[in-house]
Amino acid sequence: MKGFTQFETELLLKEAVNANLSGKSLSAVFEEIALKTNRAKGSVRNYYYTIIKDEDKKRQLEKSVLGVQNLKATKAQAFTKQDESTLIEQINSGRKSGKSVRRVILELSNGDQKLALRYQNKYRNYLKKCEMEKFQNTTIRPEDFKYFAKLSHEIDSLVEKIKDKYANECVKLKKENQQLLREIKVLKRRYQSNVTPFFISDKNM
Repeated sequence: MKGFTQFETELLLKEAVNANLSGKSLSAVFEEIALKTNRAKGSVRNYYYTIIKDEDKKRQLEKSVLGVQNLKATKAQAFTKQDESTLIEQINSGRKSGKSVRRVILELSNGDQKLALRYQNKYRNYLKKCEMEKFQNTTIRPEDFKYFAKLSHEIDSLVEKIKDKYANECVKLKKENQQLLREIKVLKRRYQSNVTPFFISDKNM
């Protein structure tokens, strides 16, 4: 595939290696590289699999991209709705029995760290989706807008009052500090002019 520079190729593969270790999806990697290189996500994906299937190319890139040999051309099997539903049910069931989410996921993945990370990311996405749905299903009445507008105005007014009070206090403290400095100078001059020597010369006896 034409157009990809050596730098872009190495960037893509390094991100893929990191994703392979962290459990991050390749789809997310393709999307990020597409944004960074100003290309279509599909073009990045196709280029990636073209390289991964070329063993000679992978051996050449191993010098600059450590771990590229561990990348495989097989695509991860996508989660179906049923898979996601089963996973959520198992995690929730484990939590009800007193287990932590982390422990349930480790048990379900049978020690496979990459699979555990995949389950963890899927569960987090599920929780985020639940929060978004909860927010979208919230009914806001017309009178609520008036309440929020009034509250916002009161908060802004309070902030302005605090700022004004703080500014006035600073001015007051600055004036007091200047007054104290002037008084200290006056006291120093008086002290220096009224000091009597502790020792008197024999010539004056």
